[in-house]
Amino acid sequence: MRDYLIKEIFLSIQGEGPSVGKSAVFVRFSGCNLSCRFCDTDHEVGDSYTLQEVINELHVAVGSTDVPKDLLCVFTGGEPLLQLDLDLVQAVKAEGFRTSIETNGSLVAVAGRGEHFFEELYSSLDEVVVSPKGSVPLESLEYATCLKVLWPLPEFLTVLGVAEMSNHLALKRDCAPEYILQPITEVVGSGRAPIGTTSVAGRAYEWFRASGKHWRVIPQTHVLMGLR
Repeated sequence: MRDYLIKEIFLSIQGEGPSVGKSAVFVRFSGCNLSCRFCDTDHEVGDSYTLQEVINELHVAVGSTDVPKDLLCVFTGGEPLLQLDLDLVQAVKAEGFRTSIETNGSLVAVAGRGEHFFEELYSSLDEVVVSPKGSVPLESLEYATCLKVLWPLPEFLTVLGVAEMSNHLALKRDCAPEYILQPITEVVGSGRAPIGTTSVAGRAYEWFRASGKHWRVIPQTHVLMGLR
């Protein structure tokens, strides 16, 4: 068993992605392999947790050792794939949680992990949300359940690149994939607001007409509500 460097574990509402609006416990890992200028998450520091300490903190966050069936546990960061492993996923699932990950999708290999590690890890998770923040190996998308693309498109993404990624989504999963456009939320005056909302509506329709895939537009509702 290994220790995990974690920023925080807390109960909130899933504010974005395919499970938006659902109650969820978040395990926010420290550290990331990328440095995005638009990142709004403080993940640089954290505390060391054993696997059992993570489980204990999940119970503290929920307020009970009796976990409601299929309560969502979201592994996020930072980049959770730098640390997340099968031991932790399986332990969390054994407590009754439904498991989800939010990842930039760029990692398919980390030193010291086996050849099929990421395939096994992705397959063990109920929900795999890939939000590209750089180059995404297409093979990793075959195990993802959701492609969440920021809008306006960051400089490293193109419309053709998004189309190619969407064609690989969930090819090795028994599920209907989700396609989400997420307007980037920025500070406006004394509050926050999603930007590019007029153009994103047109883009979602254009992509539907071109590909037959229904792109849902979901802003960061937790940010607009002032939640973590």
